[in-house]
Amino acid sequence: EVLENEQIIIKDENQQIFPKGVLQFIEFLLMFGS
Repeated sequence: EVLENEQIIIKDENQQIFPKGVLQFIEFLLMFGS
């Protein structure tokens, strides 16, 4: 279900927890800034 997908949590290299969409946004900023 869509709600389940939105609630997926991913740990990054710093062991900080972000919602999936937030992590993808950060990755986009990193790619855009490099």
